[in-house]
Amino acid sequence: MAYYVYKGKVNHPAYELPFIIYFDPYEESVCITTSYMSAQKPSICNYQYPARSLNDVRTLINKMGANGDNVIFKYYYLH
Repeated sequence: MAYYVYKGKVNHPAYELPFIIYFDPYEESVCITTSYMSAQKPSICNYQYPARSLNDVRTLINKMGANGDNVIFKYYYLH
C-alpha cells in the first residue's frame, strides 16, 4: 500500500532526540517517531494522533517543547 505524507524533522530540546514527524492529510493523523525507526511508515506509526492540518501538527510540536514554526515539511510518496 502506498502513502502520500508530509515529513518533517525536529530535535526535541529537552532530550536532544531527533524526531521524524509524519502527517497524513487523508487520514487526518500525525505520528512521531525517532530517526532510528524511520524505515517504513506503516511499521513505525503504531500510535497516531488526530491532526486536520499542518497547523495542528505545528501546535503539537510546540506543546512538545520544540519550535513547530521552524519545521520544514516535505511531501513524500511512501510505498
